[in-house]
Amino acid sequence: MGDDDSDQPTIDLVADGHEVLPELPIQRLVDFERLTVEEKESFRRELTEEQKEILRQSNVEPENIMFITRDNIHLVENQMLKLHESMPTSTIEERHLKAEEQKGWANLQSNIQLEIEKERILEARKKHEEMFDTWKIDCPICLENISFRSSQVCHFNVCCGVEICKSCDEAMRGRVKGCPLCRAPSRFYGSPAWLKSLKRSAKRGVAGAQHYLSALFSATLDGSKFGVRQDIGEGNRLLFLAAEQGYPLAQYQLGLNMMLGSGGIERDIERSRELLRLAAEAGLLDACSTRANSLYSDEEGSDNSLAIQYATVAVAGSCDIDQGHNSILGKSFLYGLDDLPKNGFLAQHYLTAAVRKGLASAETLRLCGQAILEQNKATYGELCLVPGHCSVSDAMYCFDRAIDRDDSEAKSLARELLDVVSRQCAFCGREAKDDETFMKCGKCQAVHYCQKSCQVAAWKSGHKINCTAKYKPPTGFAKLMPGGILPPGVDPETGAGLRIMLPDGTCHTIGSDANGK
Repeated sequence: MGDDDSDQPTIDLVADGHEVLPELPIQRLVDFERLTVEEKESFRRELTEEQKEILRQSNVEPENIMFITRDNIHLVENQMLKLHESMPTSTIEERHLKAEEQKGWANLQSNIQLEIEKERILEARKKHEEMFDTWKIDCPICLENISFRSSQVCHFNVCCGVEICKSCDEAMRGRVKGCPLCRAPSRFYGSPAWLKSLKRSAKRGVAGAQHYLSALFSATLDGSKFGVRQDIGEGNRLLFLAAEQGYPLAQYQLGLNMMLGSGGIERDIERSRELLRLAAEAGLLDACSTRANSLYSDEEGSDNSLAIQYATVAVAGSCDIDQGHNSILGKSFLYGLDDLPKNGFLAQHYLTAAVRKGLASAETLRLCGQAILEQNKATYGELCLVPGHCSVSDAMYCFDRAIDRDDSEAKSLARELLDVVSRQCAFCGREAKDDETFMKCGKCQAVHYCQKSCQVAAWKSGHKINCTAKYKPPTGFAKLMPGGILPPGVDPETGAGLRIMLPDGTCHTIGSDANGK
């Protein structure tokens, strides 16, 4: 940057290529005198009327806006680093201001990285469609072609045996009282006539009806409220019929049952893999996730490149479950594995998504903690303890959950982190003396303070935003569940209210018998 700041134009606003970000004031961002005419033009573009209105309200001149995109961000990266390095940090206010500037710049970079990642995902979808005969249907209402679907993307109309997209189903419900296609009344749903229609469609060979009816007979859905008595044998017969017709949802369900030996079906690993492969090739997102994990974990022989392909397709839509696709992508981005570049932001993005599902392995939890810390250091240049910008409590939460599952590496990482943060006040930045012990936050128990006034000030100035309650290992029945997470309404100590499937295929609700067991 030039020595005379007065010769440089003031950049009042920065945009990420799509929307103006008035909350991100970065002054003297770049020395325009050192840019070529072409480079200067790369930062300019026509403003929409909405953007001009934002400017008028902010009292900002349009010529003082610089749009940063993936094509020109490299022109200012080094200058941004120098700008941040030159900012003073001698007072608490100055440290907060610098952290805000750094976070704003990181957010802008993240938007561009997500834009690039979306393109990679779309390319993976296109490649998958070229490689396999994917399952596609045309919604008879909006005529949109639906592919790469999960079980929640379409709605099966039992009355007429036709599938429509979920958005059309939800839109038509408020306008049409009943089925939007055959006009069957709303009261028809769940009635004896509805069940008779479903059975008639299944007998006629409609795969969707066979799969739906199978779920009612097998108690995958609660068929008792529809007057369907549980019949595991009949449910499995219908499931096999639907799978033989190439219905991906049936192939996926049958594949899972064969993998686990559940639902009254004998365990058959080879046949299970074949069914899951067919469902994944058809583009069923849940099956893509399951197959990605199977390929990545050596269950079928390691094929990481294909596993990445399936994992990427799984995130292309609203995948109902996570059998490992987020973890696979997060780990690969964290270390730069399997032809994916090392990218701390995307690593944290995917690993955090995996952890939020509640079924993350100890390794995924540990890697998520690592990714959170590494991204924090990349954003702020070092581990940042400034309230509102500190990620220590989030990282410790992940490490503690991994430690609860006997992960020794997580235990070592947590100890190293606490050795650092316990010696520095997370508000004023003062270092502890040799014989001094700082107090810790009573909620997250991760960050430390030299005195009570610092703790109170830190909470008010931002720690309440990123304070994650310390992880407490689940007790009672919850200890038996993945991640210690139980469905709503289930007693965490006794498990009362939890509906489970027994080895013989029958279903049972815990606490529903006479003895309450």
